[in-house]
Amino acid sequence: MMNQPSLSVLLPNYNHARYLPEAIDAILGQSYRPLELLIVDDASTDDSVAILERYQRQAPDLIHLIKLEENGGVVAAVGRMLALATGDYVYFASSDDRVFPGFFEKSMRLLAEHPQAAL
Repeated sequence: MMNQPSLSVLLPNYNHARYLPEAIDAILGQSYRPLELLIVDDASTDDSVAILERYQRQAPDLIHLIKLEENGGVVAAVGRMLALATGDYVYFASSDDRVFPGFFEKSMRLLAEHPQAAL
């Protein structure tokens, strides 16, 4: 596909350590690589930060981790990531969900064919 649009994936997290590996692996395993994966950890008290730091070390060019000292809630976390996102399109991921294989590729192809649409 010529002139592929870029995709920013935003992933807010608060105390979802047990779900993070599956959620992040599903994003990293997509056939359409996002431009960036922005993650805000909203002052988690579980092992989330250690898990997120491990992933960031594995893909420092892709994963951008913001660690908040105080819990501000998901709306504030998403707003912060949205302000930093540089992609043509944005996908709001959830730290306790798994993106099915091929989702980004199919979605971005459709968005390129129909630029007036939204996802």
